[in-house]
Amino acid sequence: MTISQVKLPNNLPIYFFDKKDTQAITVIMLAKVGSRYENDKQAGISHLLEHMFFKGTKKYPHYLDLTKYLDEISAEHNAFTNEETTAYYIKTSYLNTIPAVEILCQMLLENTLNERELKKEKEVIVQEMKMYLDQPARYIYDLYKKNQYGNCPLGRNIIGTVKSVKTITTQDLRNYIKKYYTPSNLIFMLAGKIDEKEKIVKLISQYFAKIMDKPILKAVKFIQSDYKKNIYYYYKKTDQTNIIISYPGYKVNYEKRYELSILQVLMGGMMSSRLFSEVREKRGLAYRVGAEIDNYSDTGAFLVSVGLDPNKAGSTIKLIKKLMPKAVKISDKEFQRAKQKIISNLALQTEDASSLAFMFLEQIIYHGKIITPEEKIDIYTKIKKSDVEKEAGKLFVHQPKITIIGPKNIV
Repeated sequence: MTISQVKLPNNLPIYFFDKKDTQAITVIMLAKVGSRYENDKQAGISHLLEHMFFKGTKKYPHYLDLTKYLDEISAEHNAFTNEETTAYYIKTSYLNTIPAVEILCQMLLENTLNERELKKEKEVIVQEMKMYLDQPARYIYDLYKKNQYGNCPLGRNIIGTVKSVKTITTQDLRNYIKKYYTPSNLIFMLAGKIDEKEKIVKLISQYFAKIMDKPILKAVKFIQSDYKKNIYYYYKKTDQTNIIISYPGYKVNYEKRYELSILQVLMGGMMSSRLFSEVREKRGLAYRVGAEIDNYSDTGAFLVSVGLDPNKAGSTIKLIKKLMPKAVKISDKEFQRAKQKIISNLALQTEDASSLAFMFLEQIIYHGKIITPEEKIDIYTKIKKSDVEKEAGKLFVHQPKITIIGPKNIV
């Protein structure tokens, strides 16, 4: 496994993650922009643009022309938008590396942004919004963000609102590309079996030769006082009540993030975790219960999510709130189980080049360097039980926020 970087004269970085024991290649183009860079009027523009990238280019003007070509090179293709990044990727045989790189460049720089396609895609996104509304276990995360982060951009839905999406124009999309899809705000990464590295660099250079770099406006910073409510209740006639209990946490590059990861697995990231044992196995209260870490460049949260009978929701919230502070005392066995779970997952992760590539991209963005799975394993090996207990003491001393979707208010 070798990793190298080339930076073009206009500051566009290209990373090569060469993994010889595969015949596949994943080509990723990532923009360091997402929903928290948007204003209220254009909420959802990052996600809408992601959809429009697949609707036609100068060479393949119709979306069907583009998808047929991607099928011809047997390419798996997709994209995603989150709060701080937007990524587009193509996975195919390494023999099709050049076509895959070229089509991503064309999708950005030669996109048609057809007015008729934009009108249709807006309706598609409205249906996407309605789909999430019908999935309480999914929609609870949108409501949690509103409760946790308030009226700042982090508290908004990534896909925007019906009103904001419907008012976005093709000119808005072009302006957004010009503003945020600049060389130093983009990252190309190729992961897998890599041949013709010089040819790849030359091709990307040709497409971006006339694109000059410029400074990027920073996202609106999260201010703790922005949110005030501790309980957010959303009425919906459902058979289950879905709940997220969230504790204020830390940013992505928090120095004790590895200790927090062990705490997350120990509390709700494995079948022998405390939450799974106490809520599901001992009491039969829920089928789904777990803990997660949700973090960004400047803030974050530690979450517990659960779905259960509305009549048992109130008592379960009390149980979970009682369980969390007890993490200041951890047994040697559960500490080792959680640590080994993470180490084993890291070892398995080395098998998949595309998964590693996305992990490396996150590290480049937030930490400014690549930390290999082997280096991470070494870090986790050295962590002591007392280090994790100390982080639990700092985290669970806070009063959590509670977000609820269900047929009745139970707190």
